Amino acid sequence: MLEICYSRDDGASLMFYVPQIITFLFFGDNSDVLQHGNTSIQLEEYILNKCSCNLHFAHRCFWFLRAWCLDHGIERVGSECNLYREDEPLVDITRRNLSLKFAPEDYELIEGLLERVRRVAEDPAWKLHVSGEESLSKDVVEDLSPRHAHHTFYGEEANELFDATPRFLDALTTVADDLMKDPKECRTACLRDKLFALETELLPSNVVYVPLGSCCHRVVKIVAEESFAISTKERCPCIIFLEVIEYSFQSSKNKKKRDHHLQDYSKWWMEKRYPQRHSTIIDKVQSLTSRTLKLLDDSDILDKLTNKKKDSAEEEFSRLTFSPYLDLAVEDNYNNCDTSNEEHIVSNSDNLLNYGHVEKIENGETSAPHMMQMHRYSLVPRLQVELPDRDDILLKRSVSDPVASPLSQSSLSEKEQTTPMGQWTSHNSITSPPRKRKNKSEKYGAVLQPVPSFSSIDFPSIPTPAEKPPVVFKEKMSQKMARLRSESPHGHHPNWKLIPILVKSNDDLRQEQLTSQLIHCMAMILAKKNVPVWLYPYEILAISRKGGIMQAIPDTISLDSLKRNDVSFTTLRNFYDDHFGPVGFSAHCGARANFIESLAAYSMVCYLLQIKDRHNGNILLTREGHIIHIDFGFLLLNSPGGGLGFERAPFKLTRDFVEMMDGPHSRSFRRFRDLCVRTFMELRKNCHQIIMLVEILATGNEDLACFCGHPEVAVSELRERFQLDITDRACVDFVNGLVDESLENWRTRWYDRYQRCCVGVL
Repeated sequence: MLEICYSRDDGASLMFYVPQIITFLFFGDNSDVLQHGNTSIQLEEYILNKCSCNLHFAHRCFWFLRAWCLDHGIERVGSECNLYREDEPLVDITRRNLSLKFAPEDYELIEGLLERVRRVAEDPAWKLHVSGEESLSKDVVEDLSPRHAHHTFYGEEANELFDATPRFLDALTTVADDLMKDPKECRTACLRDKLFALETELLPSNVVYVPLGSCCHRVVKIVAEESFAISTKERCPCIIFLEVIEYSFQSSKNKKKRDHHLQDYSKWWMEKRYPQRHSTIIDKVQSLTSRTLKLLDDSDILDKLTNKKKDSAEEEFSRLTFSPYLDLAVEDNYNNCDTSNEEHIVSNSDNLLNYGHVEKIENGETSAPHMMQMHRYSLVPRLQVELPDRDDILLKRSVSDPVASPLSQSSLSEKEQTTPMGQWTSHNSITSPPRKRKNKSEKYGAVLQPVPSFSSIDFPSIPTPAEKPPVVFKEKMSQKMARLRSESPHGHHPNWKLIPILVKSNDDLRQEQLTSQLIHCMAMILAKKNVPVWLYPYEILAISRKGGIMQAIPDTISLDSLKRNDVSFTTLRNFYDDHFGPVGFSAHCGARANFIESLAAYSMVCYLLQIKDRHNGNILLTREGHIIHIDFGFLLLNSPGGGLGFERAPFKLTRDFVEMMDGPHSRSFRRFRDLCVRTFMELRKNCHQIIMLVEILATGNEDLACFCGHPEVAVSELRERFQLDITDRACVDFVNGLVDESLENWRTRWYDRYQRCCVGVL
């Protein structure tokens, strides 16, 4: 079965299970001593065989053995353990505490296995180096200064080639550790100086790569000028950008299989979805008419109507015939619908906005609202759409601008909005004083009049070009890649790529590596059944007990940073309304749908894994409107405060989140409930895959904080949370009960207040 899994994608799937495979090799069904039976011998031979032909698989085994088995008790402080020096051993056996995990004789067996892994992996390391001489040396080395030439390992021993990537990553964690000695304001500058020196010492190399995601690439440059340090009280994690050149040694048959397998999975969370998938028919009709008006605006027809006399305007309008292009726009599908068109309306809609104010056309008697009505009825026969009355639209719209729709929810009185709704009611909540926010009439250049025209329905609260929203998201990753590629001496290579990584030192990432593995497994389960929710499974790798690396998540900002950067921030809903475009347009509808789908998925993940410490600094917001949970230091049995268990709500569902869905009785919130149920039911059907990952790894790793010394209890409670002893109908009621219990839970509110008052997290 392992061989079938390996041959399917050249070991990519098998590398995912390296922690469980090696743990089973050591313990099998016996949790007391290492196994030495026939099964263990056969499994060890199989592991060594794959290490002898796959360098990436060998490195995964090496890092697991070092970080999870042999690296206990080692204390590193800055450059006292300068791991990128060749005379520094990769595994220091003399300083470990043998009483922590294994018996002394068991340590000898593990150390022997690690050395055999390094020895058998010399051959794939040498092949990788030799195969890269032509492609890398000609395209890269000649572009660099001569001082780099002798660092491409010409004529060096193959064992040193295997150690090249581990030493490079160890050097990065050492650099991050050394920054703790520097003043906070100087750490980024010091980081860049150290990275320049490190690049001179270790790059370029044919065998150095980043073991996250696709490993088929070579690191050719550290972009030190773009890297920066993130200072905290206990550590100094760093975001480091690396330039790499991708390659492929797979046969065309295996590559096609792997690409198809990865495409099926990544399509679920990477592909852009139809933005108005949660919108009502009324909202879609409004979007359709808005796009139609945009076509008319581009053709200068409306300008002609406003600048000519009454007779000329009527004559021009009566001779107007609609081309087949308009019909195509009406039947336009999502693939041809560009949300930038709506942004174009914002910047080219001054004439449309002025219709609500113009009483008479120069030298004429026809008012602008009257002409808009003429335009409205002229579209009906051609579009074959029965347009509803304005009052019906204002009554039925669930999300609308207060100025354009006095009946919208946002314009309800304070008394109506605070009507008791179970836990939705805030009981004497203590909040920080709200920041002054400009009202709609001050913020926007034109106030739409309550006239029965499309100008008051399809263009609510469109900001003037003079006023721009605050810069919340910085440079897009795609723009950064294009800019750096144009500046890089290696950017001409067709397989050039930029990879950002987060390097952490003085931190045990083994527990976070387990959590990322579980979330990745859940995402694959949901993707196979195409459940319409969203997770972002980023990879984490512990390379030692005191540090590791993880995939950096581009184009995101934490909710805490969002509140700090946006001086006009009041609520998350108002931010979405302002940042993602006018309410009802595709960009805004897509962002709201992304928020609901990601919130539903992460809510179920947080409940099943009991992920705690969910303050606003650990929740990211993407440029498309999704939310992503990060920092998994507390899950399963452990929680902040020494196990006090203050965060007892199943998951975080604050008032801010519920307001984003129009309140607990809205259609959007019912959609959220339904997605939570579907997510839970699908994970429940495949719970054995999730439980197995924890159950196997719990054996021999009782020291992980999430187990609190009782891994059997953690596994048992995890299994109980899947509710395997009740029917599917009862499961629906159970999940709805979780939602009700989490809804504005008082413990969640007070934990956020504690973080705000004592830690400074907004």
